Amino acid sequence: EKITDERVYHSLKGVYGHGETAGGDVTELVDRIRLAGLSRLYLAKKDFANALKYSEENLQKNIQHGGINELLSNYVISGLSYEGLKKYAHAKEYYQKAINLIEEVRYSFPTGERESFFTSLRLEPYKGMVRLSSITEDPGIGLFYAESIKARALVEGIATSAKKYQSQDIPARLRENEQILKSQLVKLYGMREEAYKKGKEAFKEHQERYEKAKADMDELIAKLRKEYPGYAALMYPKPFKVEDLPLRDNEVLLEYELTDKEGYLFVVERGKVTRLFKIPQNKKEIETLVNEFIFPLQDTSTKKQFSSVSGHKLYSLLLAEALRDVHPDKNIIIVPDGILGLLPFEALVINA
Repeated sequence: EKITDERVYHSLKGVYGHGETAGGDVTELVDRIRLAGLSRLYLAKKDFANALKYSEENLQKNIQHGGINELLSNYVISGLSYEGLKKYAHAKEYYQKAINLIEEVRYSFPTGERESFFTSLRLEPYKGMVRLSSITEDPGIGLFYAESIKARALVEGIATSAKKYQSQDIPARLRENEQILKSQLVKLYGMREEAYKKGKEAFKEHQERYEKAKADMDELIAKLRKEYPGYAALMYPKPFKVEDLPLRDNEVLLEYELTDKEGYLFVVERGKVTRLFKIPQNKKEIETLVNEFIFPLQDTSTKKQFSSVSGHKLYSLLLAEALRDVHPDKNIIIVPDGILGLLPFEALVINA
């Protein structure tokens, strides 16, 4: 807490040296690192006003000189800071900027990097949008981003390992065009800072080339979704919006989202999210409860340890409120999250 801005600056200056680096003036580089560190420090201390101050100051520098991760980190820290200050409209704006950046550049990454693309930082703005949906009473948006969290991490991993499927499912001409466009996007995005240093006209020309390559890529993805939907679903996943979910009139969908702070339960009927419940326990607490309940069910030698009290506790936490207004004749579809995928919901106890 006693470290001053000047001490941080000069310590970093000692690490990175003086003069020019491959990325430009080291003074500018060290300044960006200093501001990033201070914004993270104040965010960790829950001093949201100072976290926002340093993040916004750094944002202007990163727009000009920073890479994808630096800019994304800025958007996320500003979003978290505004959320902490209860300025939810601004928080939503910055989370959306982060998501737009992620969606824009993720296809620009080489295939080998796609599997690990969705780190915790890159998932944070999606989680932020889920949290905000429970505060601003916009559950449809929350469901979309809850689904995005599941789909993005899972399907990106599948896509990068499905080489046999990829090579057989689309014509060689389309595959070659796909690889050319991806290579162009990777190259053009990497040239962004260099173009900026050459002046306004050079940067404008570079942006036009990048937008043209991106538009061509979007056109190709649209073609793949139409003509080769199986391949497109693996390589270019697109979550359903709630109005597009093919639910019947006699079906109710319950979708869970567990986070480090709390859980969420979306109740979905045909065409809309009818209710959104906040689950007061966080992910680790729910994992403990589920493990206690399912352990006796895993082996006949432990079946006598089965606890109806434990089963009732989970029922009360996960189902009771959501099912209160659901007609008994309706079919329940459950979309679990995390350890809830191992939980036999039908074994939960309504009355202990």
